[in-house]
Amino acid sequence: MDRPGLGLAAVVAAYLGLGAGYAVRTPLWQVPDEPAHFNYVRQVADESPDPPEIEVGDYPFDRVERLKATGFPPGADVAGIDYEDHQPPAYYYLAAVVYRVSGGDPVPGESAGHWPWRIVLRLRLLGVLIGALTVALAWHAARLVDPDPLVALGAAAFVAFLPMHLAMTAAVNNDPLAYAVMAAVLVVALRRATGRLSVRWFVAGGGALLGMAVWTKATVLAPAAAVVVAAEAAGWWQGHRFGTRAAAAAAVQTVGLGALVGLPWLARNARVYGAGDWLALRAHDLVVACPAGSAACQPRTADWIAAHGVADYAARLAAFTFKSFWGVFGWMGVFLTAVGGIPVYPALAVASLIAVLGAAGFLRRADPAARLAAGMLAVNLAVVLAAFGWYNLTFVQHQGRYLFGALVPIAIVFATGYREVGRWAGAALRL
Repeated sequence: MDRPGLGLAAVVAAYLGLGAGYAVRTPLWQVPDEPAHFNYVRQVADESPDPPEIEVGDYPFDRVERLKATGFPPGADVAGIDYEDHQPPAYYYLAAVVYRVSGGDPVPGESAGHWPWRIVLRLRLLGVLIGALTVALAWHAARLVDPDPLVALGAAAFVAFLPMHLAMTAAVNNDPLAYAVMAAVLVVALRRATGRLSVRWFVAGGGALLGMAVWTKATVLAPAAAVVVAAEAAGWWQGHRFGTRAAAAAAVQTVGLGALVGLPWLARNARVYGAGDWLALRAHDLVVACPAGSAACQPRTADWIAAHGVADYAARLAAFTFKSFWGVFGWMGVFLTAVGGIPVYPALAVASLIAVLGAAGFLRRADPAARLAAGMLAVNLAVVLAAFGWYNLTFVQHQGRYLFGALVPIAIVFATGYREVGRWAGAALRL
């Protein structure tokens, strides 16, 4: 194994160790929506191989709020918390295998508290293993943007050691698989845009991954499709590789193959929830609609602005999204504390600004190929930000983890930015 490969192996090994630590140390159910994801796994493992259907009553608002307020005490009953039943089934089928291998339902004499923990821990470790794929793919993507092995290592380390990413991969949910699929789509698109992948393999690989996105999580569909189209647009922009017709044909074929792979799931949703609800989002919105008079409602943007004003809303959007991107744990109530008397979040804000300035400096001196690759990253980030903004037009969901569909581009910004800052510092010392 070469030195860059050894560096990646060390980062992955450290990530696996930290991820296992998160999985063990995080109290049962103290990750957003973990009970609902666990119940989905249990349904396909124990009750029926068919994916469950989301129904009115699957979100028992007041009971969920009571459990959160009491910290999910030992033996807490989470049955019937099923508001993730609209999700595509890819992760849950994989997790169901782990569930069955781990012994499934309680054995005679097993305590109520020990049973779910025994299964949940193994499912959390599955998420950690899947997360290692995203770490490796971040390394690969960075090498396609900049050949400097330090940039690739920095990007992989950013993904591996970001506290919130560790927390979300060391949990029972479909997010780690969604992050990995999105990262794989980005790598395929970057290889195509930089001339390292033939059209045949791009259509086959990109289409299969788009189809996998359909079966994994709706939130990665738009950014995945966007970077696939952007890859062909990049080739057309370069001109010397292929023309408009060839680029359009490849993009259509890739997206078409993805739609074909995902068609059974999309058609099933239309049959179950009604024509047009291909992703079961309308069905989900109906289930999570808060009952009148309940104090457990998910706050809506219009109500928040009416009560607190636009300025307060904008300030919370910026501050809480930033904090929860880096790390706000439990059900968004446990914050990072000061280290050595230094407030963590302001320090991270300064570090982020330095990274962005450094990345801008890198772009100014980058060659056309690197700028083209950076444009692909920008497309990924822009679509994820747009989807985040669109969702927050309706609901107050200022959770930074919703930006993890663009985690690899963000990691590369930090890696290239700090490499550039290092160059500036070195040049200044030589003066």
